[in-house]
Amino acid sequence: MCQPITVPMCQGLSYSHTLVPNLLGHSSQRQAAIQMSFFNSIVQTFCTVDIRLFLCLVYAPKCVHGEVQRPCRSFCLRAREGCGRMMQQLNMNWPSDLNCDAFPTENYLVQTCFSPGLVQV
Repeated sequence: MCQPITVPMCQGLSYSHTLVPNLLGHSSQRQAAIQMSFFNSIVQTFCTVDIRLFLCLVYAPKCVHGEVQRPCRSFCLRAREGCGRMMQQLNMNWPSDLNCDAFPTENYLVQTCFSPGLVQV
């Protein structure tokens, strides 16, 4: 069942409802927010704007009619490119649980994932 987003980093985005457990298996939004705290300072300081929306789509995924819409692989790659180099300079690695190969690829006939710039079906 969809519920309003309470994760502070994910409020005020283009969607307002999520579903738990999330894509990483967190059983509550509070647990997701705690795990996301790793990204708080780098998201606001060093990364491209894509990273915030990408992280939210993983930790507080968009819920539409009771179903989760996952981020697309290309969106993950774009977010990682916009943040990964800076993370390396800070001796931080891109988290293994955000492996971009685990996300679905776009299908332009029937979109099964969310990526900004693609037409939503």
